[in-house]
Amino acid sequence: MNIQEEHHIKKISFVQSLLESLPFNEWNNKLLEEAEEKCGFAKGYSLIIFPNGLPEIIEFFESYLDNIMLESLSKQEVLSKIREKISLALRVRIKSVLPIIHSKNAAYFALNSFQGTEVAFRSCDAIWKYAGDQSIDYNYYTKRGLLLSVYVSSILFYIQDQSENYIDTDKFIETAVENIVKTFAQMKKLFDPSNIPIVRMFT
Repeated sequence: MNIQEEHHIKKISFVQSLLESLPFNEWNNKLLEEAEEKCGFAKGYSLIIFPNGLPEIIEFFESYLDNIMLESLSKQEVLSKIREKISLALRVRIKSVLPIIHSKNAAYFALNSFQGTEVAFRSCDAIWKYAGDQSIDYNYYTKRGLLLSVYVSSILFYIQDQSENYIDTDKFIETAVENIVKTFAQMKKLFDPSNIPIVRMFT
């Protein structure tokens, strides 16, 4: 095992400890020290495996949750419709952790909005790829941009959801995905060259 593989294993262990401690802490040094202790690391060892500190830790944390989502989805029945895949992926990604975890992350990203947008966009990218999207043109950004708004609003809804088994969050996601599918269809029609009068003159 090389040093990179060893560090990756330790990163996973550290993130799992963070998941246990985060509901009772904020994203700060106290949380990191508690996770280090649970892992049996020396104080400050997290800076060896995450030299860029807290921003790098949180980015890896979110990536870890993305991987949990993809692993869970790989064991699910394959759905035929894209909207069904996206809805399922959103439910799995968001509900894979308790609302309090998302609440702690939201508090951090409120002060670090650029990073929050980056990691959320990456999660949306993973969801679209799971759904089979292979677009590389403007559709790539349009689809992910639309999904980003649903992803963030669904997390905020989930944080406040008091329904049994968070069934209201499931309904919220279903409705929101239906809406972005309609929006995207309208945008495709709007930007279809055949719908531009001067183009139709030459076709």
